[in-house]
Amino acid sequence: MASLKPLMIAASVALGLSTAARGADTATTQDLAAQVKALQAKVDNLEGKTAASQAEVSATIDSVMKDADARSKSMALTGGMAGYDDTKGFVIQSANGDFSLHPWIQFMPRYVANYAKDGKGGGTADTTDDGFEIRRLKFGLDGKLYNNIEYLFLWNTLQHSGNLNLEQAWMKWSINDQFALRAGQIKDPFTHEGLISDTRLLTAERSYLVDVLAHNQNLVQGVSLIWNAGDLRAEVAFTDGIGSQNTNFQNNNGDPTVVGPNFGLAGRAEYKLFGNWNQYDDFTALGNDKDMLVVGGGLDVTETGSRDDWRHTVDGQWETGPLSVYGAYIGDWVHNGPGGDSYNFGVMAQAGYLLNKQWEAFGRFDWTHFDKKTAPGTRNVTEFTAGVNYYMHKHNAKFTVEAVYLPKGAPIADDLSDVIANDGHTEILLRAQFQLVL
Repeated sequence: MASLKPLMIAASVALGLSTAARGADTATTQDLAAQVKALQAKVDNLEGKTAASQAEVSATIDSVMKDADARSKSMALTGGMAGYDDTKGFVIQSANGDFSLHPWIQFMPRYVANYAKDGKGGGTADTTDDGFEIRRLKFGLDGKLYNNIEYLFLWNTLQHSGNLNLEQAWMKWSINDQFALRAGQIKDPFTHEGLISDTRLLTAERSYLVDVLAHNQNLVQGVSLIWNAGDLRAEVAFTDGIGSQNTNFQNNNGDPTVVGPNFGLAGRAEYKLFGNWNQYDDFTALGNDKDMLVVGGGLDVTETGSRDDWRHTVDGQWETGPLSVYGAYIGDWVHNGPGGDSYNFGVMAQAGYLLNKQWEAFGRFDWTHFDKKTAPGTRNVTEFTAGVNYYMHKHNAKFTVEAVYLPKGAPIADDLSDVIANDGHTEILLRAQFQLVL
């Protein structure tokens, strides 16, 4: 028994050590499991945040792409097309053509030399004046809205002061293919020479006849009805009368010392026998591919106080090959004017001939007869004009040189064409002008 005791003691110790070891192993395993579980929780948390972050990024990218797509579709609908048209200039328009904006500038510097025999005060000596002037500097916007509305806003700088002056401002609504309504400050539908754009004249300036008897371009305020039936077209207008440009509803801008027109009625009709209407928009055969003939006539009745002016005209324009011809008659019957009724009238004829695609020679004759109640001095004013055009780029860049001869001068000055009042005495002018249209 004594010999077994050490063995039992050793076995007990071994068993105790084994039990202690197993206890220690169990504790270590539990700690490791807890640490692994904690680490897994952290990993799961990081993965969740990463997934959320990726979802946010994906949502942001999706939102940006949708917005870009919407904007691109909007641009496709509203346009965004811009460029240069060789016949019109810079144009911005929608893809479908319903909306357009055409900004443009017209620039006409001019050199003028004027010789007037006995032009000094009292007719005691000849005078010669020469120098430069900015005859026209215009800024315009035209275009289309909603496919059936056209507009034009045009400002001119006055040649004496450089001040900005509203020239035209109107909108035209096309009711259908034949009828349209126009309202604003417009050119009076009266003479063809007045309705032609400044940029498309044959000469550097309009005739003395149309300047004096028909108020040049004759800008008025009012509303008009336009009818276009193909070869026949017409326009009738109810206006404030000749001389109503840039006035308020009183036609005298509230100045009681000024007698403005009461009202005006105007109308013009034109018939195209052959050719295209766009050929009728200028006085030259430049760019024509066929012959053209148009006849027209107009009437303007303006009441000013107790005075009535019945202005009337008939005209015709013919173009064949390199030749362009235009002629007109203009009359003005004044009822209840100063000293009683009077009648002023005149005729004009002009022709241009293209020597080639760039050079054009032209000549014009106009004769104006004043009633003795209108001009008690020289009653007949004769004007001869001759010159050449050099088309550098059609009407957009053109150089004009012309000479003007008035054998008996003029009793009434025409400042627009640089003619001074020199009643009964010879007057000679030289005009050299450059035209730029952007």
